[in-house]
Amino acid sequence: MKKCLLLILVFFLFVSIFLSGCLTSEKKSVSDSLVGTWKDEDSSYRMFQFFDDGTCLITSSELEGTYYINDENLLVVNQTENSLSYVYEYSLNTNGDRLVLTDTDTFDVHVFKKQ
Repeated sequence: MKKCLLLILVFFLFVSIFLSGCLTSEKKSVSDSLVGTWKDEDSSYRMFQFFDDGTCLITSSELEGTYYINDENLLVVNQTENSLSYVYEYSLNTNGDRLVLTDTDTFDVHVFKKQ
């Protein structure tokens, strides 16, 4: 009986470890997919550079900032110099080379291509 109970506990331990690893890697992959330089397909001057440390450069205004994915799965970009925040719905295509940002305030849609 003790062996059966021990096997069940070990099984649940392995399942818990496996599932927790899956959840963390999924969240990490979204941030990893954003890292890089993204150029707006409709504007030659609007670009985002996302870095793996959570900082970014907004080249249309030459401002530095930070970014993160919030609990509602929205991309939040904070400009450091003027304390402005922008919140975007985002989607990445399956190849990871096309990013669509929709401003949640103005509903402006911008399509970016990874450089």
